[in-house]
Amino acid sequence: MTIAQATDTRVDIDSRNCFSPTPLDPKALHYGYPLLRIGTRPVAPPGHPLTSLGRPARRDDLEPHVQLVLSDPVDPCGANYGRSSARLWRLVDLRRQFDFLLAGFGWCCMPERLVAAPVADGRLIAIEIEDDPTPKEGLVSYAAHRRDHMLGPAGRWLLATLRQPLERQGIQGSYDCSAPTW
Repeated sequence: MTIAQATDTRVDIDSRNCFSPTPLDPKALHYGYPLLRIGTRPVAPPGHPLTSLGRPARRDDLEPHVQLVLSDPVDPCGANYGRSSARLWRLVDLRRQFDFLLAGFGWCCMPERLVAAPVADGRLIAIEIEDDPTPKEGLVSYAAHRRDHMLGPAGRWLLATLRQPLERQGIQGSYDCSAPTW
């Protein structure tokens, strides 16, 4: 069973445990744990029309331009998170997405740590997006396991070790993915 089948998320360790770059489906029978916070930044190559707006880009500004997006190789037509363009180019590898971006094929949101140097040296330009739904503090990735399969000693150690950076930031706890979140 793939993780897309098990929880509508993306990275399968086995049919009972997973890592997810997005919040887990509330209908899934899993417990989720925040692991990692990743800051992202929308960027475009120099000369791209979005870099010369002189104001935050609105949805109608973004729609006609190619947006480079990461896609699940198992389910390329799966859920779309943070998509603003009507013209999506789907790539399955972050490095290829970065290469396409630097080559001038479109704009995208990238992890801040990957685009900091190219933005600083002018190879990429940070763009502002009006009403950007991306959390300012960054996206959180999760670990999860099925509710009917508790982690063993090695799994508990791995989870505790992976969670330490977020716990130092004051983000703790777990959530029952089958419980309503409202």
